[in-house]
Amino acid sequence: MSDQADKHSNIVSRIIDGSVKIDSVAEFNNILKVFPNDPWVHKFHADLLKREKLFYAAADEYRIASELFIEADMTLQALASKILG
Repeated sequence: MSDQADKHSNIVSRIIDGSVKIDSVAEFNNILKVFPNDPWVHKFHADLLKREKLFYAAADEYRIASELFIEADMTLQALASKILG
């Protein structure tokens, strides 16, 4: 695995496992610029938008996450994102 792929895996893994918490919509937008095709990043961004009561933006992010999960053959995660959105 390349160094860049290792860094990607490590950062996203830390967001998923909760060891890195991002509480700023602007900060998450920056992360999305770096990892635009990662379904987990979109899902956690949607969760944050929902907590911030930005429901339309959250629904759009859940839709993107769902589509990316489907592309990654992660059907259960896609369904969960679709339901949340």
